[in-house]
Amino acid sequence: MRNGEKLLIGITSVLAIGLTIYLVTKTKKDRMWERLDKIAEEGYETAADILYPLKDTWYRKITL
Repeated sequence: MRNGEKLLIGITSVLAIGLTIYLVTKTKKDRMWERLDKIAEEGYETAADILYPLKDTWYRKITL
């Protein structure tokens, strides 16, 4: 393989990995916001999951 081919393969693989990571984190955030919107619609605006949505607790790891 020539250096140009190696460079092209490297750039393509880095872009593919970056796109995959972006899509995974985007869908996870979208699920979180949908869940928070549903809770907010029910009228629990003072609940801990609305006030502190990014706080990491053991039960959030299980539900997300």
